[in-house]
Amino acid sequence: MDPVKIEKVGNKLFEKQKAFFRGDFFHMSEEIRRFRVRAKIFQLLQDKIFDEPCFGLSSEIEDGLVEFEATLKSCNRGSPAEIAEWRRRTVECAGWLNGRSSRPEHAAKHIYDFMQPLTPLPRDIPKGHSSPDSTYDSSLTLLCNDALKLQILLRRCKADYRFESFKDGTVINSTVGSEITEQAFDGPFDANTQQSVAIAFTISGALVKYDSASGQRYVLEKSHVVSRV
Repeated sequence: MDPVKIEKVGNKLFEKQKAFFRGDFFHMSEEIRRFRVRAKIFQLLQDKIFDEPCFGLSSEIEDGLVEFEATLKSCNRGSPAEIAEWRRRTVECAGWLNGRSSRPEHAAKHIYDFMQPLTPLPRDIPKGHSSPDSTYDSSLTLLCNDALKLQILLRRCKADYRFESFKDGTVINSTVGSEITEQAFDGPFDANTQQSVAIAFTISGALVKYDSASGQRYVLEKSHVVSRV
């Protein structure tokens, strides 16, 4: 795979794209490149949806609720459980309005723009085939819509749910091995041994539940990582 040219003029994502599509990206195996892209898409989804206090409403209404929730958390009044109950009921009531959030469309456009260097140039599209832009656009919008539905579902619960990822380069051993899934990696790892490995990158973060009353942490879905010895 040949390196791609990243447009700089008018491109707000230039520096981040440059860091991601650095020279060695195109010297990686196809499998690792695919994992890298999946990891980046998950990270962008997390930035735009999973880490956001979504209510599923238009920005005109939602922005005020987001600010109100942040104020509640910072005013040192009321317990975390009480604030979580307000959030849960508010998200539930918001669903009665059948509002339309613009988050999925904005997230899909952001992901598509970031991955633009990987889309075929017009001259590279086989004769008789249509541009893939519309297919990518609809697929990403569907993905982002599903991500928002999941985030709304989690925010309708009393507990707090978060997606958490290992930092690249984190060294793990048997003491933390139970919190990862060796689903995709380029080095061996056995949680029953004392062998240590380093996280190359996280494909998708762990889904973690925090009890609103006790603060107890539960890992519901393990991280999927690529690791190296």
